[in-house]
Amino acid sequence: MIYTESVDYIHSLLKFGIRPGLTGMGALLHLLGDPHKDLKYVHVAGTNGKGSTSTAISNILTEAGYKVGLYTSPYVTEFLERVQFCGKPVSKQVFADSVSKVKCAVEKLQIEDVTITEFEALTASAFLCYKALECDVVVLEVGLGGRLDATNVIDTPLVNIITSLSIDHSAILGNTIEEIAFEKCGTIKRGGNVVCSFGQPDGAMKVVSRTVEEQANSLVVPDVSDVDVIKSDVFGTSFTYKNNKYFVPMAGEHQLKNMTCAIECANILKNYFNITDNNIIDGISKTVLPARV
Repeated sequence: MIYTESVDYIHSLLKFGIRPGLTGMGALLHLLGDPHKDLKYVHVAGTNGKGSTSTAISNILTEAGYKVGLYTSPYVTEFLERVQFCGKPVSKQVFADSVSKVKCAVEKLQIEDVTITEFEALTASAFLCYKALECDVVVLEVGLGGRLDATNVIDTPLVNIITSLSIDHSAILGNTIEEIAFEKCGTIKRGGNVVCSFGQPDGAMKVVSRTVEEQANSLVVPDVSDVDVIKSDVFGTSFTYKNNKYFVPMAGEHQLKNMTCAIECANILKNYFNITDNNIIDGISKTVLPARV
């Protein structure tokens, strides 16, 4: 299979739409040898800011010298923006080889009347890519919701991030902020670390806090009082946080929520990787995400 054929195949599954649930995804990955179980993760859920936060964390880890996978959506100019390795799209051949394996597994499952969606096939392909590339860590952005999202097949990640929460996809996730927070917090697993954006609605924060307690996680919420904006304009935002100075080249002070989540995530990741404050500063300074927030 060549690259164009692999993309066409992934898109051909679009007609099956979105089907929340992990049964099909689990069956698909099992046929592929459970590649997701050989990787370490930062799992990013939320309504707004997932893309910026995920990209910043990927940049920080890349600056620290690690082999980093970044799985994100949607793409803007190139399909493989969704499946990145060390800040760049994975090679077309690695992706095509992975999709070829996924296609064979999907066809076996179809015989058993198990339908695999586009997002499930793409996510499985990404796991195969990251395993083949021997990633040290994967920054994994949730596609929709969290609890029943295809990315949620992973075990407890190194860090789970909950970005800003608001009402979204009500027909699938619920009509109240509490119901939506419940779905997003479904990514929080036993014994992990959670970073949650500051400024959450009260109802959402109650769900986050309760879930963290139930799952015996640690919780870090960046302290807004530690943030001092130096300058914010169309070219980006300069700010200090806990005595370090940062610049993110994206407009909007909402990026303070995203970048402080990334900073606190990186501070937790120092327990697992050799990350310096300069790696964090440099990673954030390179975080640009056209057409996303």
